[in-house]
Amino acid sequence: MKKLSGIMSGLMLLVFVQNTSFAQTKKKDDHFPTYDQIRGNKGETVDYVSPVGGEWVRVKRDVVVSPYFNAFNYPDDSVTYYLNGKKVKGKKRAEKELEEKSMNVENVSVGPVGEHGKRIVRIDYEPKKD
Repeated sequence: MKKLSGIMSGLMLLVFVQNTSFAQTKKKDDHFPTYDQIRGNKGETVDYVSPVGGEWVRVKRDVVVSPYFNAFNYPDDSVTYYLNGKKVKGKKRAEKELEEKSMNVENVSVGPVGEHGKRIVRIDYEPKKD
């Protein structure tokens, strides 16, 4: 009887170990979609959706190539330049100072035309280290 209970407990242990190992290898069905399933067709890109009313709005986009945000595109006699808070006489002198002394342009602001018919352009830059 002891032999039989020992064999039975061994068999039960063997069945239990095999059952748990089978349960661990069994894959679960994950119903959460992957990114590729949500994204859909990779060749199709939607930039914008038509408005409900059916009217389209044109958005003008300007591409600025100059690191000074086109601050030197105005006529010389219509602009007053301030570089790092100091007033500079003329467009050519301001451009020359930026080429020679600036390492990194930090801030550019172009103001509207003021009372005297001139606009103010302020450029702050990090000076080159000698």
